[in-house]
This record gives sequence, C-alpha cells and structure tokens, in this order.
Amino acid sequence: MSAFPAGGPVKIQTDNNELAMVIANDDIGISAGSHWKNNQTLELQTVCSLVENRLNGSIGLDTTISG
Repeated sequence: MSAFPAGGPVKIQTDNNELAMVIANDDIGISAGSHWKNNQTLELQTVCSLVENRLNGSIGLDTTISG
C-alpha cells in the first residue's frame, strides 16, 4: 500500500541540469505566512539538510498552488 496512489501528488520535472521535485497536498498542512523553516519537525529538518547541504539545492514552500 502506498501513501500516494498512481497519479498522486508527486511530480519530477527536469530542465537543463536542474531537477525539481514538486510534492502537492490538499490537506490543511502548513498555513500561508508560517515560518516553516524555523519551526520544523525532525523529518523536515532532515529533508532541508539533505537538499541544501548534500545536494546544494534549495527548498521552498508555495501555498498559492491549488488543484
């Protein structure tokens, strides 16, 4: 059993030498204006650390996307 059924909210996009993984969620989740990077769970701290420090990437939050 998977948390994300086929056609679920995870998309991977590539452009030149860049890779973007977009994870969408229509749950209540993180509210707009939240200081999500300063108030993290251990899981989110781990993801941010891996993306920023090991992959030299960036991580962001967009609460305006819907659908």
